[in-house]
Amino acid sequence: MEALENFIMSYINSQVQVPVVTQIRSASDRPIAYVMGTSWLDRHAVTRIAYRLKGLTLLVIVKDEDLKKKLTKDDYTTVVLKYDGISKEIKSTAEDEILSEIVESLPKSESIDSEKLKEIRSKLRNNQIEPWVLHFTSGTSEKLVIHKLKTKFRDINFGEIDCSRWAQLCLSLQVESPPAWALIKRGGNYQKLTVTSYQELATQLPQALKAHNLQTLSTSEFLRILDGDVNTWIIAVIPQHSSWNQVAEAFTETSLYYQHLNLQVANFVTTITLTTSYPSVPKYAARNKPKQGCLASPVHSWNNEFFISAFGVMLCSSSSEVYCHRLTNHHPVVIVQNGTRRYTHADNLDQESIIKFIDTLRETADIHISETEVLEISSSKRKHVWLVAFLPPWCGHNCDVLENEWRNVAKK
Repeated sequence: MEALENFIMSYINSQVQVPVVTQIRSASDRPIAYVMGTSWLDRHAVTRIAYRLKGLTLLVIVKDEDLKKKLTKDDYTTVVLKYDGISKEIKSTAEDEILSEIVESLPKSESIDSEKLKEIRSKLRNNQIEPWVLHFTSGTSEKLVIHKLKTKFRDINFGEIDCSRWAQLCLSLQVESPPAWALIKRGGNYQKLTVTSYQELATQLPQALKAHNLQTLSTSEFLRILDGDVNTWIIAVIPQHSSWNQVAEAFTETSLYYQHLNLQVANFVTTITLTTSYPSVPKYAARNKPKQGCLASPVHSWNNEFFISAFGVMLCSSSSEVYCHRLTNHHPVVIVQNGTRRYTHADNLDQESIIKFIDTLRETADIHISETEVLEISSSKRKHVWLVAFLPPWCGHNCDVLENEWRNVAKK
């Protein structure tokens, strides 16, 4: 155990240095924490605190007795924090308590309520301000992560929503149990993040902020899209007990890929003209029989145009799982919802596979055929050779896979 501790401390010592000072430092753009010698705190403890506050607060050690008296008159003070005219004396000798008191003394993030949120989204829709990162707390959440992010991403605005005070606002933003994080991007789209550690957030934020056309859907938005009330959406559906993180990078990169092709930028819809011709011989189609007693999507063509409205993420919860269960049971899926027509991709949710799935839909006409067309195909007077797949309504995932492969064959 001692060997492991020495190994860890060796690494930490290589990352931070805690100097001994002989005079009070002049005003700095970041806080300075003066440690009153190492009699109350051993050197290892000081170094660990300095490592956790790296980039936020400079830790220095004071050994000179005259300098200590200039900083504090209290012999039990262990740390004096000075920043922007503020002087705070800390008397604890516990690492976590010292760290917490220092972090709590740093400048607070702006508090966000519903009116402020409306103002932020309005300004972002008009590109008047930079994006915002929202930190959802319960009033006592750890503040260290947000301060480190503010240091790393200086061009982004940061705000805090206290869910113990604004419970309904948090629920409306799909936050049931803080701490949690979310973005409001240029164009006003909202995206909830499912990571909480500094390293994960620092990794995901840059790409997520670039994906202006990607947003988290509320249950009402999700149902409206499934009802066919809007143009085409590409949606990642994440069941309650699955993780968005396993497909986050691939789906975000996919949205960026189409964004860069000007298919969708800041809620402006680009019209995509589809290929509508089939090969002369043979013909390919899929026949999907509607369930008895259930609403079946009407069979129709793409009308030669594929409208992409946006990319969405549906993070299923206990309240929305009943709707998600209609699309997938246990694993994330990607669906393309074009009006009342729905296309599902469940295998190999990497960027290349998702793009291939979407492009295949763009480049092939609708292969679903009506009952009238089935009768025409069955006639001896038909003009072409047809390959027809009759898909029972209960086969689910296997039929989705077969339909996608059917399109790939028709495309060739």
